[in-house]
Amino acid sequence: MKRELVSKLKEIKRDEKRKKDKFAEIPRNFYREVVEEIEEMQIAAKNYFDKGEYEKGAKLNEEIIKAKNSLEEIMDIRIRKILMAAVSETIQVKNITKEELSLFNDIKDMVENFKRSIMNREPVEMIKEKIEIVPVEEKPKEEEKKEEEEKYVLARVIAQGVKIALPNGKDLELRKEDVLHLPEKIYNILLKRDKVEEIKTS
Repeated sequence: MKRELVSKLKEIKRDEKRKKDKFAEIPRNFYREVVEEIEEMQIAAKNYFDKGEYEKGAKLNEEIIKAKNSLEEIMDIRIRKILMAAVSETIQVKNITKEELSLFNDIKDMVENFKRSIMNREPVEMIKEKIEIVPVEEKPKEEEKKEEEEKYVLARVIAQGVKIALPNGKDLELRKEDVLHLPEKIYNILLKRDKVEEIKTS
């Protein structure tokens, strides 16, 4: 992918959210290309750390985390669309990757098999349950600006099994000797627990 990875993924995510009834256009080998680029970034970050250039390595690590999070969000949105396309005709099945096409076909087969298994049985009393789908709220722009203004601390992990709760509800597990920029609030919490130490750059 020619453009800077994190920016490109954010653009695709925005486009994917806007297009409610169809898939955003992405390369046929989108997932493979993104994963390969993330792997290259991981190698570059390791090289920075090996050379003692901790700040550059930490910044690149942050970009890697952002890229992984954006990729997962894109997958979640597109998987929901695949599910809808498999059970109804409300979403156009175009601009999907070969992996997504395989998933779509598998789900569609499962749905058809389920319908056949029900229709071929003797009539039984059916109980309908109301399933409520709660939409995921997007983060207000004010919160994004506030996060951008938050202070960060360059820190090294000095303990094993350190986990940080991410805004998407998932945990980021850090390994001993990892180096990264942490929000000051999180850094102070981990510092009190003897999990991290600050790296002085001057």
